Amino acid sequence: TSLAQDNTLSRMIHLVEEAKDQKPPIQRFLDKFATIYTPTVVGVALMIAVVPPLVFGEPFLNNSEGHGWLYRSLTMLVIACPCALLISTPVTIISAITSAAKQGVLIKGGAFLEILGQIRVLAFDKTGTLTHGKPALIYVHCVRSDCSSSTTQDVAFSCPDCKEMVSMAAAVEKSSNHPLAHAIVQYAIDNGLNDKLAREVKIRTGQGMEGLVNGRQIIVGSHNYFDSEVQHDIAFCQQVTVSEQSGYSVILVGENGHTMGYMAFTDPLRIEVPEALNSLDDSILTVMLTGDNLSTANAIAESASVSVVHANMLPEEKLSVVKDLGRKYGVVAMVGDGVNDAPALAIADVGIAMGGIGTAQALETADVALMRDQISMIPAIMRHSQLALRTIRFNVGVSLVLKAAFMATAIFGGATLWMAVVADMGSTLFVTLNGMRLLNRKIA
Repeated sequence: TSLAQDNTLSRMIHLVEEAKDQKPPIQRFLDKFATIYTPTVVGVALMIAVVPPLVFGEPFLNNSEGHGWLYRSLTMLVIACPCALLISTPVTIISAITSAAKQGVLIKGGAFLEILGQIRVLAFDKTGTLTHGKPALIYVHCVRSDCSSSTTQDVAFSCPDCKEMVSMAAAVEKSSNHPLAHAIVQYAIDNGLNDKLAREVKIRTGQGMEGLVNGRQIIVGSHNYFDSEVQHDIAFCQQVTVSEQSGYSVILVGENGHTMGYMAFTDPLRIEVPEALNSLDDSILTVMLTGDNLSTANAIAESASVSVVHANMLPEEKLSVVKDLGRKYGVVAMVGDGVNDAPALAIADVGIAMGGIGTAQALETADVALMRDQISMIPAIMRHSQLALRTIRFNVGVSLVLKAAFMATAIFGGATLWMAVVADMGSTLFVTLNGMRLLNRKIA
């Protein structure tokens, strides 16, 4: 069980509430601009009303010859009202965010919507992001019986040493949130091998877990971790390497400092990933950051059309790579789903979490949540962001041009107050309706 405030819906409501307070840089600029623009316009209007009558003897009030300078200054003030200028950004931002939310993409605020359109590097976690995150245990190899060809179906009915190894590993992995741990535990449950309990369980972040099972010290971890911590011979190491080169994710199991064997898993690539990444602009670099072995990572990267691969990575190493990418290329987006991805999600210019299968930590840390876990939404939301920015710039441009034209007309006495009101309200309505067009836009 969990607290009501910890469920997915509550977290999503919290994210939406946060979004209300996040202003994009362009809106912050316009707000600052207004603090200078408004008093400047008032000062200019005062000078227009006073200077011509006092210095040049021009009429202050209206007469039979035309509008006086007081009338002209008032007309200019109405036209110069910054309503259209200031409302053009928030209306467009709210419309774009609302449209994205209705289609399963939650953006925490306008600041991140703007950044999405400026991304130069997309960094992806592998398991649960590029792949489905539901790995299946497909075969095992235990050292004692040398049953390197055992499939999971064989384990269920034959090799007692393989059964023991799976059972021990499942006991240690019960408290883990990692997808491979879930696969081990689920297989043990399905085959009646979940009869053991582990004590003094310790998590080696990004490397593995260990604990006491029936008085024996059991270690479950990656090949790299075993290379440095657990004894195993060269022949066994070569068998593990062959499995990795075949594209499998491999987990090793050790007992009291000696290797028991290994388990191989498959986690297929999401079907939409290659098309989604190929649809990105050629100038955008795609990078994979994974704790898995290099051979498996390269196999997935080739299928997914990912340009650069960083494998065997710990959480702090992912963070370091994201920093380096930012310094070298500019705006970096990190896409992930797990606890191990949280530091990289936080340090990236924009963090994107898989909202459906993602952990609470990933969702809280990220700036964007893909509630339908569709990678294809990433290039779509980037294009959506770029359209929103173009709409804002267009609205601001239209507002400034209209105001400049009518202000010039007002100063030379060619505009009336009614014309000023129509110009001001008309431009405000125009930019508002233009921004609201994004409300019903299909982003993908």
